[in-house]
This record gives sequence, structure tokens and C-alpha cells, in this order.
Amino acid sequence: DTIHQEGQVNGWSMKYRTKDGGTSECLMSIAVAPVNGVPCYLAGTVDLGPLRHAEAALRASEAKFTTLFEMSPISMTIARAADGVFVDVNSATLQAIGYTRDEFLGRTAQELGLYTDQEERAAMQAAVRRDGGVSGWPLTLRSKRGEPFACLISVASVVVDDEACYLSGIVDIDRLRQAETALRAREAEFAALFEMSPVAMIITRADNARVVTVNTAYERLTGYARDEVIGHTALELDVYVDPAERAPMMAELLRNGAVSGRPIMFRHSKGRVGECVLSIAKMPVAGVECFVSGVVDIQPLREAEAALRAQQADMLAMLENTDGIIWSIDRDYRLTASNSAFRRNVTASLGRALELGESVFQLSDGETNAEWRSLYDRALAGERVAIDVQERLAERRGTWMEYRFSPVYDADGRIVGATVLGR
Repeated sequence: DTIHQEGQVNGWSMKYRTKDGGTSECLMSIAVAPVNGVPCYLAGTVDLGPLRHAEAALRASEAKFTTLFEMSPISMTIARAADGVFVDVNSATLQAIGYTRDEFLGRTAQELGLYTDQEERAAMQAAVRRDGGVSGWPLTLRSKRGEPFACLISVASVVVDDEACYLSGIVDIDRLRQAETALRAREAEFAALFEMSPVAMIITRADNARVVTVNTAYERLTGYARDEVIGHTALELDVYVDPAERAPMMAELLRNGAVSGRPIMFRHSKGRVGECVLSIAKMPVAGVECFVSGVVDIQPLREAEAALRAQQADMLAMLENTDGIIWSIDRDYRLTASNSAFRRNVTASLGRALELGESVFQLSDGETNAEWRSLYDRALAGERVAIDVQERLAERRGTWMEYRFSPVYDADGRIVGATVLGR
């Protein structure tokens, strides 16, 4: 109809079907023109498919940029190149400097008072005009609260909505410096604790098991100087008396990430062999995955235990070889220890032995028990008591005995029982 009325059509949008059955959009222009004296239609079409694809790709790219811009943990802004007015800002910037979006947009950095040093600002802007941008330029900016903070700023020239703009990214290095300071403080604290620990400690790399460092307690324990072990492995130093102990220990370490209180036989630098307890934890040291190990030499403990057992054996032998009657009770009047002379007398009186944990009041009647309870109580109160008693036990009937009651103390100085010596 339009052609018949106007004689032509220009830029008419329409859809057409392709040979494969699909459809596509195009712009068609048609005009009536004579060909060999015959009126004909001269038609031209422009396929809009590629244009539509390009528009969709552009929208997707813009959406992707908008998402990345807003979600970036780095503070980012967009300002017009012509007048420096901010046209966009992400949440990280607003959080860092304290402004709301409405307070920030439509204003310049000068109006917001962001720059603390105008000479710094002028130098950066000159570099941007000269080079089209800057990367990692050091500046000191000011937050809404008036607090200055050191940062690194990068600026690139971009076009937004057909307008020349500057895209800026700002990294707050004050926080990085604070984190670095805190990290150095923790590392110094760890180093001090490591060195001052009374436990022998060693740090080895996780990738090759070579020694990174040891503390003074390790030098004392093993006899090796620090320089003699750094850079070597435990196998090279031949510290394992039984190298086969290492495999299950390493398997546990790799499985659980730590080993706690594992006993091993340890060889010292002079060849002396001792029993140790080893604990290992995996942790990064100066950015490198390492194993931090603590070694406790329990050989002195074993020797002390052996000496104590020998001393106890000597004491028991002395008690057994005396003619006196000796026994001990706890605070509930239960038998805790006795010598053979006591056991013979009890067996003669009761017809059986008095077992450990049984009440000593089974040895006599109620009236006598009251007398003995009074004596026990005096000893349990911390008093040393001595009495003479005419013995009524069968083996010593008619014999006068002297009994001495003494308190028994634990390692903390508390009275936990009483001991009686009769002779």
C-alpha cells in the first residue's frame, strides 16, 4: 500500500524466512523504477541479525562490567574527564571512605575533599593527561571522617555512554601495612617463644624434610650446633635409632596433620641413645609449609623412675626385715600398706589376712576400736602420737607394745593418711 501510494519504502523493518527454515530480521527499501521500459520494483535489504547479535553482546558486556565493578573488593570510581564529576562508584569505595552513594555522585574529588596533598594530586593528574593513565600511584586520601589513609591509585581512560571518563581503582595500603605489622609482630613472638622454649624444637620443610632452624634447647639435647643441622634431614643426621619408626610416624602426620606424644628412640651427636617423646604440627613459616616438632627427652625420667623403684625396693626390704609391726591407712581408715610382721599378727588374730582397702577396725572390738580411732584421728590431724599397749593378739599376748602414730603427707603437703609403727 505504501509503495502504491508513495512510490517507495525506505528502511521498512520486517522478518523473512531463510532457506533453512529459520527467520531473520532485516531493513528493506523498495522503489519503483523502469527497467527496459517496464515498471519494476528495485529492492534492497540490510540483514539486522549481526547488528542484533552485536547489541546483545554489548548489553551482556555492559552487565558483566557493571557486576564486576560493583562486586570488586577494590575501591573503584568513574569520573567524567571533562570536569572530574563522579558518575559511578562501587560499594567498596563507599565503605572505605564513609560517604553514601547520593553524597558521592555528582561531585568532584575536590568538592569532597578527598586529597590531602594538592601537589600529589597535580602530579598524578599531569601523568594521567600525559600517558592516558597511571598504575599504582601512591597518594594519601581523606575519608569523610577526616582520617587520612595511604593508598595506591590506578587510573585508565575509558568511554562511558559516548563520554570520555576516567576509571580509577584504589587500594588502601594502610590496612595492608597494619596487616604486615601484625604479621611481623606474630612472627617475632613465635620466634621468641620458639627460641626460649625449654622443649627442644626443630622446624623442617614439608617438601624435602630439611632442617630450617632449631632452638637452643635442641642444641643442648642433641649436642649438635645449629649450623650442623640446618639444611640436613633427620636421616642424614642419623638421629633415628630405628629408621623404621619414621615411616608410620610420617603416615600419621600426613593423615592427621599432626603427631602428638609419639615415643621414639633418639641418637645424640655423641652416639648416646635415649628415649624421647615427639610431637609434630604442620604450619606455614615465612610463607613455606613446614613441620614444627617438639622433642622431650624422657630418658632422665626413666632413670629417675628406675632410681625411685630401687629406693622403694630398698625401703620395702628394710620394712620387711624389721621386727616391728608397720601399717598405713587412708583417711577412711582403710589399709593401704603393711609389712610381713603385721600380716602374721593379723592372720594369727583373724584367721586370715587383712586385704588392702579393708577397714582396720576389723582387728578389734567396738570399745578398742574407739580408742584406736582416737589415735588415728590425732595422726590424721597432723599430730605424732606414742602409746604403750599390752598386746592382746595371739602371737604377742601379754606383751607390752609401743605404737607410734605419724601423719602421711602427699606432694602438696596435704595429710592423706597415717602410718603406725609397733615394737
